[in-house]
Amino acid sequence: MKKKRPRKRKRKTFFKRRSTQGTIAAVFVIFLSVLFYYIFISQPTNPDTFHFRAVIVDQLGGGHIKAQPNQTFIQAAEEILNASGFSVDYIDGANVTVDFYKDLPSLEYGIIILRLHSATSAEGTREISLFTSELFEENKHNERGLAAVAFVPYEEEDPIYFGVLPLFVRDSMNGKFENTIVIMTGCDGLSEPQMAEAFIARGAKAYLGWNELVTAPYTDYATTRLLQHLMAEKKSMRTAVEDTKREVGGDPTYPNSTLSFYPDDAGDHIIPNATDHNAIQSVDLQQHTSGMKQPFRNPSPLTLQSIATAVLTWHPTGVAWAFHSNRSTRISKPFKESTI
Repeated sequence: MKKKRPRKRKRKTFFKRRSTQGTIAAVFVIFLSVLFYYIFISQPTNPDTFHFRAVIVDQLGGGHIKAQPNQTFIQAAEEILNASGFSVDYIDGANVTVDFYKDLPSLEYGIIILRLHSATSAEGTREISLFTSELFEENKHNERGLAAVAFVPYEEEDPIYFGVLPLFVRDSMNGKFENTIVIMTGCDGLSEPQMAEAFIARGAKAYLGWNELVTAPYTDYATTRLLQHLMAEKKSMRTAVEDTKREVGGDPTYPNSTLSFYPDDAGDHIIPNATDHNAIQSVDLQQHTSGMKQPFRNPSPLTLQSIATAVLTWHPTGVAWAFHSNRSTRISKPFKESTI
């Protein structure tokens, strides 16, 4: 008697089909992702596009325990920008969050002034991280795979805040900058090129910053002079930076800190005005900066001792988490201290 041959199991075929369908779906998703990147992200910025809107992102102004407000600087900057035909938005410290940074390119600003705390990694790439005023919460933001970094306290027992890395600017922001000028007034803005490169890759025209630590009163005064040269006097990027350095000298506390710009080929760029620049009058800086000179020549002990220390560890989702050393063994060494 012949043995009946066992029936072939269909389950393997089912899994094979399922696997094939899954592969096709994965390839399709990758294709759409590449297409989206090509259409919306990788396309070069139109060289003729420029928005006559400016924003002062004043994370230093409040919303956290190391606030260093300076309304005199804000008023001077706004007046210089308004005189050149720019509308000006002001973002106070409490509203400087990860989501705010995420949407920044889509807000269509021609000039962005980043008045904020920052820190650099103590080793490795030494890339800069920009502070927010958003308190750190475990598992927050990681569900979207955002390249965010959380800060340990400015000083012991202080709260922890989120910050953003160059990878966030490059890969996690929405939209493109359109020939935007980014002025980073905080510490170490150009100590390494990664953050500048990220902004340029995202469509910015130029990025200006300091190569070392700076005190808040000093950089406020220097930025006011820089804006005067760039906006009212219509000087090129290179000339405005050189004139500013000659006028304000070095930071009394950090004399080796130097203002510069990136990339070098932006040196001849002149920021356009929304109105006839011949009719623009120079802003009375004596009125606005008289209150700034004394503080930056004689910084207060609090200004000199304001410290931004951060540690970084990567989560598989692409989120950087930070923990105290007694909570995790996955911590890198602390970030270098930073006055602002």
